[in-house]
Amino acid sequence: MKTFDYQQEAVRDLLRHTMQMLTLNGTRHTLVFRAPTGSGKTVMTTMALEQITLQTRGNGHELVMIWIAPNALHEQSYFKMKSYFSETRELRPVMYDELDHTEGLLHPGEVLFVNWESINKEKNIMVRETEQGYTLFEITRRTREAGHPIIVVIDEEHDFWSATADKSKQVLDKIDPKIELRVSATPRTTGEQLVNIPRERVVEEEMIKEGIVLNEEVRKDINDERSLTQHLLELSLRKRQEIAEAYRQLEVNINPLLLIQLPNDNNDKLTDDDNRLIESIKNYLELTNWSMTIDNGRLAVWLSKEKENLNGIEQPDSMVNVLLFKQAIAKGWDCPRAAVLLIFRRLNSSEFTMQTVGRILRMPEQHFYPTPLLNKGYVYTDVSSDRIEIVQDGIGYISRLVAKRRDDITLISLDGKASSRLSETRNRLGSDFKQTLRQTFIDHWGLAQTRLNFDDDPFPCGDESPYAVNRRSAELKAHVTFDVKQVQVEIPENVDLNLEGVTELAGHKVGFARRGSELRQLFGIFCTSHIGPFEKLSAATLGRCLLELMEELFECYENEAVKIILSTKNDNNRKYADIVNKAISTYARHHDERKRKAAERAINDIHWELPADRLYEEETNEAINGMDSHALLPFIRQRGASSPEKRFETFLEEHKEYLDWWYKNGDKGRDHYAIAYTKSDGSKSLFYVDFIIRMKSGRILLFDTKSANSDSEAPAKHNALIDYVRAHQDMGGGIIVENSGNWLYSDTYINNTTDLSGWKAFFPDQE
Repeated sequence: MKTFDYQQEAVRDLLRHTMQMLTLNGTRHTLVFRAPTGSGKTVMTTMALEQITLQTRGNGHELVMIWIAPNALHEQSYFKMKSYFSETRELRPVMYDELDHTEGLLHPGEVLFVNWESINKEKNIMVRETEQGYTLFEITRRTREAGHPIIVVIDEEHDFWSATADKSKQVLDKIDPKIELRVSATPRTTGEQLVNIPRERVVEEEMIKEGIVLNEEVRKDINDERSLTQHLLELSLRKRQEIAEAYRQLEVNINPLLLIQLPNDNNDKLTDDDNRLIESIKNYLELTNWSMTIDNGRLAVWLSKEKENLNGIEQPDSMVNVLLFKQAIAKGWDCPRAAVLLIFRRLNSSEFTMQTVGRILRMPEQHFYPTPLLNKGYVYTDVSSDRIEIVQDGIGYISRLVAKRRDDITLISLDGKASSRLSETRNRLGSDFKQTLRQTFIDHWGLAQTRLNFDDDPFPCGDESPYAVNRRSAELKAHVTFDVKQVQVEIPENVDLNLEGVTELAGHKVGFARRGSELRQLFGIFCTSHIGPFEKLSAATLGRCLLELMEELFECYENEAVKIILSTKNDNNRKYADIVNKAISTYARHHDERKRKAAERAINDIHWELPADRLYEEETNEAINGMDSHALLPFIRQRGASSPEKRFETFLEEHKEYLDWWYKNGDKGRDHYAIAYTKSDGSKSLFYVDFIIRMKSGRILLFDTKSANSDSEAPAKHNALIDYVRAHQDMGGGIIVENSGNWLYSDTYINNTTDLSGWKAFFPDQE
């Protein structure tokens, strides 16, 4: 097996960190291995596991390993490892069915390969009790009891910690490995230790291509009779053909593959636009000189309900020239002959995932060629943006930290307030938005017609139709043009992508006329870009209202209306955007007022108690040591917590001999403690007090940390809290401010948080 210096260094680092972690107390220690797609992550991980096994052999605590991967990737890794150890047999890769279920445990040197989808649901056979053998969790428990620490390899870690993060945590809690080795080109988590291979090192060893070129030669052979889709198809097919010819000139038996990705919205389900695009692509490939079809074996399809010609497609000399896919290919697929990528976009997104672009980065023979053309990857796309960013895959790291209530504390129950609304905000444009948009058109463009109703007088403007009157008014008042034949879109050309971040595209654009479905997509982009504070679902409402009003006010029907709205001629698009933005702003003010009144009606009484446990998002929170008197342990603090909060927490710990416990409250939701107060504008709202403290004397204190003038509503909150504590026995609290080494609070009403005269110091030994 061919290895490189960076691989040997990575293996040594993985070995060193793992051996150190094996000496630490506890379990679930995390080691993240970040390596670019094409660098040989599986090979390096396998080599590291081999070295770790050899180092720990004979010490009475030999390791066992579990390799978890998404989809069918665990099978690929299983067969790779099996081939690697076919002679030395230092490690024994096994599948669940190959285990010796008579003992019900893993043996030293065994690597159990597991598909993630087979263990993340309780009904799956590997994790539920059956007569066929021990469950995975029973096997790992017996293995630990036998004295064998477990290393779990989480392959394609970015996929593992995404939408199923809660399930992931539950599974790992039950396996309880000594070490988690998290492997990915784009890891979503940070571990205790990181082994990172820079992309430049892999390029230097000629394992992956030098870079990616975007929309090369997009200016050539522009023909207004063809759509942008057809133009990009032809360019990408020509590039594939050019690469194939270069391989033939070098007598290299590689047939380069063109990948065509449908608009990816993280959903395998095909939309009507998807189906229209698929049909147009297939027709173009079949009915032009390219002659590529499923039947002649030159076109492969990888869709949720259609899979054709995929067998052997990864082989260098496969006859498949084009692969049409949507989403699944981005997860763990290895095809080094892939050379060109054509990506269609549904939304005006400037982001490309590294997992997808990485499919065309591998060098098929792990070395560069004398022909420079073959040492780069080529991407074609219809994205219209001033910048493109290469981003990580995944929905986001939403794994959770868990804190549990201490057993040695006295529980309390507080009268509080909560909102009965299931959602804080339902922020969508309603059907009444159309009237707001209509009135905005009338007011700002001087339109004469508020309604087009001709029952009494079919020509209320004389011989001229009301539509013509409104058009002329818009032309005179706002200089809008209604004479639009086509809409241009600008896409980037000849750009070298920055694979580590953002590529600015200013000065690298060329224009094309949008047609048919392309116009519908562009109109959707326009609506999505101008819905202001409202949810994305509101884009459809905005689009419907715009098209209906274009017909009712100007007698412009759908296709014509879309062209008029999107046209850059006379800055039409900006003028329509201005009208929409004004209408959105007007509607938002009324919408906020309705939400405020609804929120007030939804406030009701509850009895609040300390939670038995609490979940925290790991990406935005962290466990803090040394806070042992907190009611829930471990104490978990939000990253970026205010300095007064941190200092007050430290103050409480320094005086913990006087405290039964203290609790850092949350700031929203029914699970956290709140009282009602009246804001300065007269509206009702909820005040989530920062700290709830039970003293050993039994006294309850409610404090909210502030600095001077940090919150304009602080006096209103404090005064409501004073009313609350006065209505309850043996309670105290209020807004608390640090001043000259002391923490001061007032037990009477206040007007501000700057004049601290009359405020008293909080001395825990006196409470």
